[in-house]
Amino acid sequence: MKKDVSNLNYFNNHFVSIQDLLTEDGFQEISKTGIKDFYPLSFSQKRLYSSNNNSDSTTLGILFNTKLAPSKIENILNKLIKVHSSLRYVFKYMDGKTVVSILDNQTITIETERSSFDVQTLVDNYYNTFDLKNGPLLHAKIVFLEDGLSLVLLNIHNIVFDELSIKIFLKDFFTLYNEKELDNLSLEYADYTSWEDNFLNSDKSKSYNEFWKNKFKNQDFAILNLPYDFPLDNSKLYVKEEINLELSKEYLNNVQTISKENNISIYSVLLSCLYILLYKYSTKSDITIGLPYDGRYFAGSYDIIRKLF
Repeated sequence: MKKDVSNLNYFNNHFVSIQDLLTEDGFQEISKTGIKDFYPLSFSQKRLYSSNNNSDSTTLGILFNTKLAPSKIENILNKLIKVHSSLRYVFKYMDGKTVVSILDNQTITIETERSSFDVQTLVDNYYNTFDLKNGPLLHAKIVFLEDGLSLVLLNIHNIVFDELSIKIFLKDFFTLYNEKELDNLSLEYADYTSWEDNFLNSDKSKSYNEFWKNKFKNQDFAILNLPYDFPLDNSKLYVKEEINLELSKEYLNNVQTISKENNISIYSVLLSCLYILLYKYSTKSDITIGLPYDGRYFAGSYDIIRKLF
């Protein structure tokens, strides 16, 4: 998307809503694509599929303080597979490219076992090799622990799963566990991938590409010179690391106050702090930070289990 927002516009209006930008410049909502034999892969799926990694997956562990009935959990998971069509994907190679087919029906059988291992060890060691050509893309096991505890282990291939999908999956899981009905989805992942495929091959997409190429033409994208403890390795591994910090209640309250006063998210406040910190370390005022973006701004897209980055 191409859109210039001046500093004057920002300060006069306090903040710029993403919806204000998206509804301008001929922005188009996603529509239902209809039932087809095959659907295109999303851009992120193509990247993951080309790596030919049949074990690239996310493992979830849900601990219950009761002995579960395997039949109930199996029924819940099969309902989720039915509701979220992306969990019924199989991948085919046709006419020189990989496409997706959605199975009408697919079910899984849950495994069970008893164990005295600790929960974290069980979660860390539960993984599967997936058959992307035939499915399923979800495997499950119930481990009965000591003291009447039960651990549900879920392993889902990342080709249809991103980090926000975890929240959606667990929300729907516990809705069914509490014997409530799920809301009908107005869109499916295939609707998004069809829209994306059409958009990437459109004149509008080409004009956006040209806009950003010209925007950053002749720009110097040198790596920020920071006072590292060790010499910087030029190799790029793209392996993420997590640093956990405990923040005081007073600090969090101050951040929330700034967020509310300026009508911006807490994320934006903390990102601004990072920019200020990097400026102080480097004395550079023009800094670019790459961030993941989930793309769930389309109406009806938030509750879809999908792979976007």
